[in-house]
Amino acid sequence: MTNRPNFIILLVLNSLLFISLNSMGQTTPAKKAIYLEYIDQYASVAIREMKNYKIPASITLSQALIESGAGKSELAVYANNHFGIKCHQGWTGQTFTHDDDAPSECFRKYKTADESFKDHSLFLTTRPRYASLFKLDIYDYKAWAQGLRKAGYATNPRYAEMLIKVIEDYELFKYDRFEGQLPIREKKAPTYEIKRHSLDVYFQPDYVQPKAEEFTFVDVDKGGRKVYINNGILFVFAEKDDSYLSIASSVDGKVGRLARNNEMKRRDGLTEGQIVYLENKKWNGIRTQYVVQPYDTWFSISQYTGVKVRALKQLNPMYGDKLPNPGIPLNLKGEIHRTFLDRLFGR
Repeated sequence: MTNRPNFIILLVLNSLLFISLNSMGQTTPAKKAIYLEYIDQYASVAIREMKNYKIPASITLSQALIESGAGKSELAVYANNHFGIKCHQGWTGQTFTHDDDAPSECFRKYKTADESFKDHSLFLTTRPRYASLFKLDIYDYKAWAQGLRKAGYATNPRYAEMLIKVIEDYELFKYDRFEGQLPIREKKAPTYEIKRHSLDVYFQPDYVQPKAEEFTFVDVDKGGRKVYINNGILFVFAEKDDSYLSIASSVDGKVGRLARNNEMKRRDGLTEGQIVYLENKKWNGIRTQYVVQPYDTWFSISQYTGVKVRALKQLNPMYGDKLPNPGIPLNLKGEIHRTFLDRLFGR
C-alpha cells in the first residue's frame, strides 16, 4: 500500500517541477537539462512512430515534451500519458481522473510510455479531423504544427508557436530525416581529462581499472554487453568511446538515472574499462573493510566496492574529504545518516 504522506509530497514536487518547466516558456538551465534527457530517451520511439505512421518525429517529440512537461506531469508520472489524450468514446483501456478543462476529467492510462506514443500515432491517423495533416510534407514541421492547432488538438491558441519553438530550440527537425540506428545528437569525442567530484578527481591518471575476472558474470544484455554483479548491484564495463547515452540505449535505461547511479553527470566522459552501475550504489558494502591502494580516489573506491562516495565519507569521518594514504583500511559498513530526499526517493 502506498505511503500516503510520501505520495503527496512526491505529487507536490512533481507538480511544482511541471509548473516551473512550462511557466512563461522560459528556458532555464534546469529545464534544458530535463528536456535534453527526455529527448535522449524518447527520440528513438518518435522515429519508430514516424516510420510506421508517417508523423514527423519532431512533432511527436515536441508534443510529448509540452503535454507531459518532459515526463514530469501528473498524467505522465501516474498514467504514462505523455500526450494528454482523454478517454473519448470507445476507449476500453485503463483510465485516470485528472483536473483539466473541467474537474475530474477522464484520461487514458497506459502500462508504459511506449504505449502512449503508439496510441498518439493511432489517435492522429484514425480520426478524420486530422486527415489533412497527412497530405502535408513530412519535413514541414511548421505546417504540421499549424495543422494540429487548426484541428483542435489543444485549446491554447499559441499551441503551434509552442511546438515550433521547442522544435527549433532543441533542433528536433533533424530527427525527421534520421536514417541511422540511434537518434543521438552529434557525438563528441569523449574527454579523459581529470574531472572534479566534490574535492576529488574521478580517477587518477595512473589508476588501473579492475578486471572482469574479479567479479561474478550474470548475463548478456540485448546489446551484447556482459552484465556482472558487485555488492548486489548489476553493472557493465564501459567500452571504448562509450557514453551514458550509448549504454542506456543498450540496456533500455535512462541516461540521467544511469549517471546518477554512478554519482556522475550525464555529460561526463567514460573511461574504457570503467564500471558502470545499472542500479544505485549502496550505503554499505558486502565486505567490512577496503584497503586504500596507490592511485585510488574516493570515487574509484566507490566504483570498486559499490558503496556510495557519501557513504564512504560518513563511514570514515576521521579523514574528511582527504583520502588516507595507501595501505590504510577504510570502513565499508556501519550506521549511515540518509537525508529526507534520500529516504523519499528510495536512494
